Amino acid sequence: METTHTEQDGFTVFHLHGRLDPTTAPDLEKTIDTVITDGSIKLLFDFSKLDYLSSAGLRVVLGTMKRIDREGGTIQLLWHARHFSCFYDAVFSQC
Repeated sequence: METTHTEQDGFTVFHLHGRLDPTTAPDLEKTIDTVITDGSIKLLFDFSKLDYLSSAGLRVVLGTMKRIDREGGTIQLLWHARHFSCFYDAVFSQC
């Protein structure tokens, strides 16, 4: 997976490309931790170029959501509707 992050309109935007799976999730988690530790608590995850999201990747996303909520921040998720709409509805409608 290729991950980049940029600053845009006060948000740190994570651009994820490829597969977020058990192999790549730990690296993303470390990157997110560094960004939050450096003071960014407004995050946007752009999943529009993500081909696959495993439960390990979902764990990173949900853990980040909880952490940002505790810190009084904001998190937004940008999904590509074709790939994730049913998944998103099933997982996040209960949150």
